[in-house]
Order: sequence, then structure tokens, then C-alpha cells
Amino acid sequence: MPLVVLQDALKISRDVGNTWIVAAVLLDLAQVALERRDVQRAAALFEECLATAEQITDSRRLAECLEGFGEIAATSGRTDRAARLLGAAQAIRDVNGSTVQPVNRPIHTRTLALARQALGEAAFSEAWVAGRALSPEQAIEEALKVRRLVGAVEGAPPSGGSLLSAREWEVAP
Repeated sequence: MPLVVLQDALKISRDVGNTWIVAAVLLDLAQVALERRDVQRAAALFEECLATAEQITDSRRLAECLEGFGEIAATSGRTDRAARLLGAAQAIRDVNGSTVQPVNRPIHTRTLALARQALGEAAFSEAWVAGRALSPEQAIEEALKVRRLVGAVEGAPPSGGSLLSAREWEVAP
């Protein structure tokens, strides 16, 4: 779907007050931004989608946003946080019965593999279990930590690699 169509859909949905469609389009726009390696834009859109999903109690989109923040964390070197976010998203999916959408499976699979490879199976499993134990509110806070880290370098050019140095990630909240 062309980007302009999504942008028009967002405007129209906002104009008519259809919050469900707003959340869906925000998620689509965030995923497009991720594919374009515009991590800052993706993080901002995922954050707005999280807030919208919370407002309308849309647990499916909440899980998808957590997975999006997991992708950002994984590609930025915070694979421990990525594994927790993915675990939290799976726990939400277990409750609501949703699955990863077919269009998102390649990214999801890549993020899982990156986190597993970087952490090793034992550490990945530990982070995954810790993520599954998070309440939705705690999972959102975990995701917003990723957003704050991305926002800390606002104005930097979009990047597919790490936005922060290893030391900055190490000391970040």
C-alpha cells in the first residue's frame, strides 16, 4: 500500500473519530518506517499506537507495538530488552488468541533469531520468561524505555544500525 494512502487513511480516520482505524493505520505506518530504517519515526508511531491501543483496549495492537519496539531494541543492540518485549507480546497473544500477522512474520522471526543468537539460548529464555511475567502496563513501560532511548538522539539521520553507542545503551534506563 502506498505511503500516501496510509497517510490519507490516518487523516480521514482522525477526522471521523474512528480510533480503531487510527490505531491500525498508525501500526502500518510504524512498520513502513521500520522497513525504511527510519527508527525514530517508527518509534514515535509505535508510541502513538500504544497510547491509542491502550485507550481502546486493543490488546492485539498492543502486542504488535511491543513487537515493533522489540525489533527496534534488537537492531539497536538491546537484545535482552527485545526478548522481554517479545515475551510480553506473546503473553498478551496467549490471552487474546491472536497470532503474528503473516506480513509481520519475517520481521518477527528475524528479531527472535537476532535476540537468540546475541544472548544465547539460556539468557534468551530467561529474558523471554521475564517478559511473559510483565503486566501489560509494565510491558508498555519497557517499550517506552526503548522510545526514550531513540528520542535521546532525535534529529540524527535515520539509521538501520544502532542509534546509540554500546556504552550509551549500557547506561540507559
